[in-house]
Amino acid sequence: MPRVYQKKGLRCQWKPDDLNKATAEIKDGIFTVRAASRAYGIPRTTLQQYVNAKTRKRQLSSEHVIGHTGRYPALGAEFEKELSDHAKRLSELFFGITKEQLCKLAYELAWKNGMQHPFNKDKRAAGDDWFYGFMSRNPALSLRKPESTSITRVMGFRRSEVNRFFDNLKEVYKKENFDPSRIFNADETGMLTVQVQKQKIIAETGKKQIGKIVSAEKGETITAVVCVSACGGFVPPMLIFPRKNLNTRLMAGAPPGAIAGTSPSGWINGDLYLKWLEHFIKYTAASVNRKVLLIVDNHESHITLQACELCRNNGVVVVSLPPHCSHKLQPLDLSVFSSLKTAYYRRCSEWLHSNPGKRITQYEVASLFGDAYCSTGNIQKSVNGFRSAGIWPLNSTVFSDEDFRAAENLMQSSPQAEPAATSAAIVGPAAPVPEPVIPEPAAPEPAVPEPAVPEPAAPVPEPAVPEPAAPEPAALVPEPASPKPLAKKRMSVEEISPIPSAKLAQNGKRRKCKRSEIVTSSPMKLILESKASKKKQAVKKVAEDTASDSSRKTKRKISVGDKEKTNRKKKKMSQSTGWLLLTLVTFLFLS
Repeated sequence: MPRVYQKKGLRCQWKPDDLNKATAEIKDGIFTVRAASRAYGIPRTTLQQYVNAKTRKRQLSSEHVIGHTGRYPALGAEFEKELSDHAKRLSELFFGITKEQLCKLAYELAWKNGMQHPFNKDKRAAGDDWFYGFMSRNPALSLRKPESTSITRVMGFRRSEVNRFFDNLKEVYKKENFDPSRIFNADETGMLTVQVQKQKIIAETGKKQIGKIVSAEKGETITAVVCVSACGGFVPPMLIFPRKNLNTRLMAGAPPGAIAGTSPSGWINGDLYLKWLEHFIKYTAASVNRKVLLIVDNHESHITLQACELCRNNGVVVVSLPPHCSHKLQPLDLSVFSSLKTAYYRRCSEWLHSNPGKRITQYEVASLFGDAYCSTGNIQKSVNGFRSAGIWPLNSTVFSDEDFRAAENLMQSSPQAEPAATSAAIVGPAAPVPEPVIPEPAAPEPAVPEPAVPEPAAPVPEPAVPEPAAPEPAALVPEPASPKPLAKKRMSVEEISPIPSAKLAQNGKRRKCKRSEIVTSSPMKLILESKASKKKQAVKKVAEDTASDSSRKTKRKISVGDKEKTNRKKKKMSQSTGWLLLTLVTFLFLS
């Protein structure tokens, strides 16, 4: 069967509207069947079947479409809609199914509901023709390449945490009355000296391996601290290099006004964050009389007592994002960083092409990053980022229930997961394709054409009211349309393939998670002060322990040395007394 079928015959050249008009005029007595057939170009037998249903050899199914030629979908419109909704729901919950899994699920759905199907019984899966036909009949679905999303991000984006963040924003907006020129978002992103290959290249057809040159197998990471405002302004960035000493040549070609820093790992730390805060206060002209709002993530370097005091003294109000929610709430992640990194890696490829045989080192990163930063940074991107996150204009309803459904599914308690498990237990296991299907496919399939299998099943449920009417259509409609015993218990898609859900331990210990906070508030300052004092006490205790250990070691050495000295003296004394006795005995013997 061709995947893109093109109609070749002359059947059903008429339109459904013409058929409706013709049947109405025949019933009103305006035309006879033959006259209406000639007038509308519709076959006489077709008109007779629609005017008088008794002349039809087979009854029309509920899925019948006027003017349709060829086969109907193997599973039917109702089951295909269930499959489509199930696939979309799994995708929303970050458990999307692949093409192979969908084809196996279609086979299992048809077998367990006792339906005739043309699927492959050896592979126990639907074929490519059914799959592409299913996708064409459901244009809302498409094959997509998913992005890897960690389970902490999925479970971290919860309604309670997001509502807490927006409550903090409402509080500071109401208190300070910020305008978009005084609302900023800052975040760090890593720039590698080895570019990531994202663009496709033109090469010979049929060649298996296509390569493109990069600087090295494993590069170095240079961190860029970027800050934008809700009105589209950019604060000059800060570049952090993985080294101890800073060289002025590292900043050649950097964006105007940018500053540099160093750390052993190349990532930001508490001291570098304080340096960047001073740079931020200088360019934003923040003061106690003209406060600014800074939104940062929950990294430990951003929430320190020194940073809190510096911000409070200079009129910087800091609100932290909920943990693991930056992919939804961080304006820089939503609209700036993707295009910035793409432009940076494109410039790296161009540099390698124009400088053959050379490698990209730390000294070229500032220039390449500067070109990408100046070309991609514009007002519209930053404004769109703040609007998409609901930060400005403030919109706490920017996220719908579907956005939180994945976290609710993984965070739900165990009783909510029991119904799916019980339904699967009645039917069989959650993924019963290999176990129950292996002995069964040979038995139910030949039973389809045999009229003997459904016949004895009819008298068994005698007391049921609708059963007496079942034999009459069975005499008119061909045997394959009669239901199998399995079809009486209609199984839905979710009963065969239940939604994955987690069962949380009731008594298990869980680590205390961070939350969105107003970092510069007085309660938060007290918490940071207590943490700092506890840290100082711990450091002091460690120093005292090390000092006591060292003193014990020195005392032990001294005691060991004294024992050795006394032992030597005793040995010498014993030796001297031994010689004296020997001399005395010799003298007495000679005398």
